[in-house]
Amino acid sequence: MDNPPQPAPSSRPRDHRPPARPPAHQPRPRLPQDAHQAAPTAADQRLAARRPWLAAATRSGHTEANIVGSRACPYNCTFCGAAVSANPDVTIRVRSPQNIIGELDQLHDEYGVTAFRFVDDLFLGVDRVIDEQMAAFTQHRISDRYIWDATGRINVLNRLSDSDLDRLVANGLREVALGIESGSDRILAAMDKRIDAAMT
Repeated sequence: MDNPPQPAPSSRPRDHRPPARPPAHQPRPRLPQDAHQAAPTAADQRLAARRPWLAAATRSGHTEANIVGSRACPYNCTFCGAAVSANPDVTIRVRSPQNIIGELDQLHDEYGVTAFRFVDDLFLGVDRVIDEQMAAFTQHRISDRYIWDATGRINVLNRLSDSDLDRLVANGLREVALGIESGSDRILAAMDKRIDAAMT
C-alpha cells in the first residue's frame, strides 16, 4: 500500500519562544496632577513669618499636587464649558471635608506633598460649603501641615467679610485664582457673569 504524500517541510524556522508580553508599566509623560517640586513663591515668604514649618519651602519650594474637591459649577457664563446650560446632565457634587483631608494626608504620606491646588470648576463658591470645609480644616489643623490654592469668583470674595477671608488664610489658603473680568457692565451681562463692573 502506498504511503500518503507528506507535506513539504517549511523553509521558515520554527520559533519556540513564548509570545512577548506587554511591559507591566507603560511609561508616560508627566501629567499636571502628578506631584512635582515647585519653586518658592512670594506668598510662601510672607506666610513663613507666621508658620515656622514653611521656612524650608522659602528655600527649596514645595512638593505640590492637584486635587479636586467638587465637580460642576452653579453659574452659567456663556463662554464656559463648565456652564450649567452646557452640562444639563451634570449635577454639582461636593466631596466631604473628611474625604478631602484623607486625600491630602495620603498624598503627603506617599509623596511628601505639602502644597495643594484645588482645580475644581469653582472650589470657593457656596458659603455653606466653604463653612463646612473650613470648620474641618480648623479641626484637623490643616494650616500646621499644608498650604493650598483654590479657584474662586470675584462676587463670592466680594460678599465675604474680612474675618471670613482671614479664616481662609488661617486654614492654609495661599492663593485664589480669579478670572480677569471685563470692565463693561454690558459685556458682563452678555456673558451672564452675574457680577458688575464695580466688583472688578
